[in-house]
Amino acid sequence: GINAEYGAKPSSSSQQAMSRLTSAQKELVRQFKALTNASDKVAVEVLKEHNWNMEVAADEYFVNPPSKEESKVNSSKLESLFQQYADENEDFINEEGLERFFQDLGIELSDPMTLVIAWQFGTETFGEFTKLEFIKGFESLNCESIRDLKNKLPTFKKELKDERSFREFYQFVFNYVKGPNTKVLDLNMAVELWNSVLKDRFRFLDLWTSFLKERHDKAISKDTWNLLLEFSKHINVTMSNYDDEGAWPVLIDDFVEWATPKIPGADKR
Repeated sequence: GINAEYGAKPSSSSQQAMSRLTSAQKELVRQFKALTNASDKVAVEVLKEHNWNMEVAADEYFVNPPSKEESKVNSSKLESLFQQYADENEDFINEEGLERFFQDLGIELSDPMTLVIAWQFGTETFGEFTKLEFIKGFESLNCESIRDLKNKLPTFKKELKDERSFREFYQFVFNYVKGPNTKVLDLNMAVELWNSVLKDRFRFLDLWTSFLKERHDKAISKDTWNLLLEFSKHINVTMSNYDDEGAWPVLIDDFVEWATPKIPGADKR
């Protein structure tokens, strides 16, 4: 288990917590720890709280991770891991280093998972990870190797199934990619990002990107970016539930007007 891996002895309180469990409960604790990297004590607490329902407990743990759990990772290991990707004497990892980092994680640069990791690490500047972000990111996830982080990828995907988490991630992407010195996002970059993060989430994604290229040709505001997510969740297959008196941006009004005639079964007003 986790304790054996890091050479740490289980604490007496965690031994007590474990000794009172049935073998079925111990097995759930083992699974929970494998999934979350939590300690015995935290695994038992969270599972008890959710009546030993593994699925619910794990979901809750990722949406609201306990803040009190101390990180058990080896910071000197993280220091040398950082040095593998950073240029000599630099306190950040540049694009070339990040490319190697994602390659080692088995992730293509075009994969939205690169953005998910930046979000998990709380990264501020697109195309670079500072030393602090890199090390704190690993620590906050209780990881101390590429293998540990790779094992977390399925749980990141699972976390994004939670609407609140996905909205937080989606809003992060706009601020992260646009950079600090501008309020808008370049249109081509916005289209590329939408194709990546809203794929399979927005039924009119192809129509939306065609519309933008044909009709808009301007940068995208934060308001439009954020409200498109709400629109994608709200709109029905024929767009008949669209309220043009609602508080939608003009761009979305124009899109609905442009797209409706192209939708099978829609009311061609």
